[in-house]
Amino acid sequence: MSSTLAFERDGELWSAAPDGSETRALTASGDATMPRWSPDGRQLLFVRGQGMAAELYLTTPGGTPRRLTSNTRPETGARWSPRDGRVAYTLPRSLGVGGSLDPSASEEVWIVDPTRGEARKLVDGFDPAWSPDGGRLTYATNGRRRTAAPSGAFLNAIHLVPESGRGDRPVITLGQIPWDLEPSFQLPFRPETYRLRAPAWSPDGRSLVASADGHTAMAVTFDDAGGNLRVWAPAYQGAIGRAAWSPRGDRLAIDARLVTGLEVVTIVDLPTGRETRLGGAEQGFQASGPSWAPDGRRLALVSRALPDPREPEPPRELRVYGADGVPLGVAARGAIGSVDWNPARH
Repeated sequence: MSSTLAFERDGELWSAAPDGSETRALTASGDATMPRWSPDGRQLLFVRGQGMAAELYLTTPGGTPRRLTSNTRPETGARWSPRDGRVAYTLPRSLGVGGSLDPSASEEVWIVDPTRGEARKLVDGFDPAWSPDGGRLTYATNGRRRTAAPSGAFLNAIHLVPESGRGDRPVITLGQIPWDLEPSFQLPFRPETYRLRAPAWSPDGRSLVASADGHTAMAVTFDDAGGNLRVWAPAYQGAIGRAAWSPRGDRLAIDARLVTGLEVVTIVDLPTGRETRLGGAEQGFQASGPSWAPDGRRLALVSRALPDPREPEPPRELRVYGADGVPLGVAARGAIGSVDWNPARH
């Protein structure tokens, strides 16, 4: 299963080889999303249910799904520990009127042990990610509101915390993000960053990347002391999704939405700074949700056609590219959602 892609299509989870062969259904519930392979590639974590009914489940290829959580609050952003099989995820702290989801509510990071079924709150915050050795997590703090409006932006930070929950500390704050990128990075942007989120560790554990929301959104990398700040793939009046490290640590694949509203994936070669964009008007398609192969030489992503008023649901494909952006093939077609490449190395 080391070369298997797991992906969502039409409310079910599927697996396939990168060349499109060996396609098989993994679920039959009609509401399965967000597949995440375990570090050993033997189990698949996913979300079943929509909205308030969303819960985490585990399954194996050919196995029966097993419920992992049971809450009145929906779980998001689940991530496996690389060391012991535990899972970190985000929960909203409170619900809105009538028990509905309140998008303005603060959030909490929780950890669950799939073997024992025990869950505990770790910290207030969201978007947890484990360190490569499994001893620490990084996450985004809830912060405080920039304005009194319920929809006001958050002023927050990226923190590091041992898995015990003791010794929590900030690693980078909004105050460390330059208000003008010209002096330090020779980029003609004033990002007006108002929130940091989606942190992730480099494979060697020495650096992190996070998404910075603002007038110009961007990905930022820094070391675990908050130094050596670099800026990547600025999106003027656009948005940044998540940035994914390649397993070799020499590239980033960055989700972005341009000012035109089109979604693209930018591959950044970190040693040279060279950026390769996949998707956009000039290429005739949109791209999102990149996932690296375990050898770092390929990545998979979801492509879809450019907006067309005659076609409200444009066709989608699960495409495979080389790390240099060269197209290698199509693994699946249909109503494709998120994808995850099996990280195992058998």
